Amino acid sequence: MKPLWNKLQHAARFKEEIDAWVAEGIISESQAQELMRRYELDVPPPWYMQSGWLLRGIGLLVVAVGILLLIAENWQHLPVVVQMLIGLLPLVASYAVAWRKQAEGKIQQAELAMLFATLLLGVNIWLQAQIFHISAYYPDGLLWWIIGALPVIFWFGNKILHFLFTALACVWLGIQFEYEQFSLWAIPIVGLLLYMEYLKPNAWTLVACIALGLWFFLGLLIYEVRHFRQGNWGESNIAVMFAADYSLLFLLIFQRIKSNYGERAAWLLEALSMLFIAGLFFVLTFEAPLQELVRSSAGASLPLTVWGMTVATLGFTAFTIVQSKGVLPYFAAFVLILICYLIPSFTLSHEEDRSISTDTYLILTNTGFVLFAVAHIVSAIAVTQQKGTFMSGIFFLMVWLLGRYLALVEDYVTTAIMFIAFGAGIYYLSSWWDKRLNAQSGK
Repeated sequence: MKPLWNKLQHAARFKEEIDAWVAEGIISESQAQELMRRYELDVPPPWYMQSGWLLRGIGLLVVAVGILLLIAENWQHLPVVVQMLIGLLPLVASYAVAWRKQAEGKIQQAELAMLFATLLLGVNIWLQAQIFHISAYYPDGLLWWIIGALPVIFWFGNKILHFLFTALACVWLGIQFEYEQFSLWAIPIVGLLLYMEYLKPNAWTLVACIALGLWFFLGLLIYEVRHFRQGNWGESNIAVMFAADYSLLFLLIFQRIKSNYGERAAWLLEALSMLFIAGLFFVLTFEAPLQELVRSSAGASLPLTVWGMTVATLGFTAFTIVQSKGVLPYFAAFVLILICYLIPSFTLSHEEDRSISTDTYLILTNTGFVLFAVAHIVSAIAVTQQKGTFMSGIFFLMVWLLGRYLALVEDYVTTAIMFIAFGAGIYYLSSWWDKRLNAQSGK
């Protein structure tokens, strides 16, 4: 997708600008028509981008609220059949209008009617349950509402419905945390909503899908830990590996689909995810949090959910390395994940003769973080020539250096050596960067 396409699509001001260019002779009529077609300026925008539709929708909503208030005043005096029809008739009518408009080729009106019908479906689920005093596991109401909305989302490809029901699926999964349960329905629902994002990419729905995937794996983790391990999913070793695995897994998958999104959105998502991973492991370069990680790792094992995520991350890492040369930072992040869990898991135990010191492990984590930062720099200079990646590596190194200064505030000799080495390294890397760019441009 072109970077400016989302901003210029259906833009009335851009259409006026094109007309002005034609009048001034800057472009020809045929070029103007091509621009109109390319940015869909010659077709009316979708209903949700038109202020008229919005105002009409607000008007209908206000009228509906007024009617509901009148019904609520006399609800207890109405027969059960009438109560049922009050909920069902608008639902059936909305579906009928939607299919009729679809048959007439009025897609926007059909989409609006189906959006209204899908919302009414949720209202009817709770209304009919209240009428007949049905008492059940209340997240099931959300479940059936989501299932009822999925065919509509796929048929019309409506981004608003996709976003709303992806968010609703997050709520449904989150409610199960309280009961420490995990529904198998989550597997097809999450899969279908993510597949819809693949078919109809959108930055906002992608953010909702990121949250959905996080809630899915977290729900699976909580269920496994509570029912099969009788432990606490918030233990340091589990929490660190889970957070790191999910962030890196998202980044690796996103590499395959980021061309479908605007450059700014793709850059922002990548930068925030990598910054989260860096922040997570930067904390572990200090002694106190590292001791807590070592304590929780000693003699313990990871849940199968986290192991599965780790294996999946390893698979995507290997696959991406084969397909792309610019994956060095992600591979370095994965190696850092392994350092922060596998080493203490395999070498630490409650037996004194098999333990390693925290100081030794502290050296490993700091070395891993430095290599993680250097991987960004080397990847930017030698492979991608992306200044953002280069500056990210420099930033991570500067943050690490500041952290070492704080941790070694009284060790002037060590910090002095580190500062001198860092300054010399920055000078050399800057020269290497300039040489590569000059060579690339043929100077």
